[in-house]
Formats: sequence, C-alpha cells, structure tokens
Amino acid sequence: MYFDAKAITQLISDEDAAQKAAPAIAALRKRFTSPLAIVEAVLVLGSGKNGAETAAQVQALLDAADIETRDIPPASKLIEAAAKAEGGDALSVLNAAAAEYYEVETFSLEDALAAPAADEVIAEVVTEAAVIETPATPAKSDAKGA
Repeated sequence: MYFDAKAITQLISDEDAAQKAAPAIAALRKRFTSPLAIVEAVLVLGSGKNGAETAAQVQALLDAADIETRDIPPASKLIEAAAKAEGGDALSVLNAAAAEYYEVETFSLEDALAAPAADEVIAEVVTEAAVIETPATPAKSDAKGA
C-alpha cells in the first residue's frame, strides 16, 4: 500500500483516527511511501513551523507504522503512469503514478476506518466456528432398563 502525503498528514493530524486505523495498517503486507510524499507532507504540516521538527514528526510516523521509503520511479515510468492518472494537481498525479509503478493501491484512511478491526473479525469467526462445531450432547440411555 502506498502512503501519499494526504494519508501521512491525516494520520499525523488525527491521532484518534490513526489509532483506530493502526490494526488495518499493521495488517498490510507492503507499506511504503516516496520522498515526494514525505516532502509534500512536511510542507503541508510544517506551514509556519520548524521544518526539522515537522520532518522528524513525519519520520516518527513512518517508523512507528513500519512504512518503508522507496525511491521515486524513473521519470519515463512516472510519465507513462501519470498519463493514465485522472486529473488532479501535479503532486496527486505523481503520487498516483508512483503507486501504479509499484503496482499497489494508495492508502485511504477512510477505507481503513471502515474496515472491521482484525480482532473483531477474529472474534466473530471464532464465535461462528464455536456455534457450528459444537456437537450435540448425546442423550444418556439407561442401561439398567434394557
């Protein structure tokens, strides 16, 4: 899953949502971002603030969520993927192109919050399995009367 600047800024700006989304993020097999998304997030979050502190805040999120920073794709691949992207500003198109290059979806906080938490799903499956697999208790027969 590719984490663009929008996802990064949302996760940093809304701690409650970030905590609720943490199980969904942890369940992702691949988690990565690009220098492009990091720079954009630092610029958005750091407006009027110390840039180094904001960069450290972004890096702390990436480290905590185990989000890898990958190189931005080669220009020829970005151009090819950007040509397929649906409108939007240049940064959004480039982030979408990076996600396409790495053959993954872009992370959506809304989708992560809508997905049931892993522990809720496991509890539901265990409950269903217990109901399905509980054998009926055999009736006791009275051996004396036979």
